[in-house]
Amino acid sequence: LIESDLGDASGMNEAERKAAFPDGNYPNMESSESIIQRTYACLLDSVKKYSGENLILTAHGNALWGIMKKIPHPPEINVFVMQNGHYAEIEFDGKEFRITAFNVKPETAKAER
Repeated sequence: LIESDLGDASGMNEAERKAAFPDGNYPNMESSESIIQRTYACLLDSVKKYSGENLILTAHGNALWGIMKKIPHPPEINVFVMQNGHYAEIEFDGKEFRITAFNVKPETAKAER
């Protein structure tokens, strides 16, 4: 999943973005709401396309945040803080998604995961 569309800053490296947009505001940048809708739609489409299969979706933080933001979760799960290199597990019962594991460090995960 694409993390986010940086609008007029797309294709620039960090130094180029800082030089062109010193305030960090990129014209035509994808909104947070758009990220949430786009990434969640991808999850729904993937679940429909691969019904009954286990799926692995990989992405950077903003894209993962977009998916997690739409799924109801207990207050102790802070969907704004996904550690680098960690993963989350989401189950779908045919009607609703639920987060079953969050910020799992791969080398400490159970062997059956």
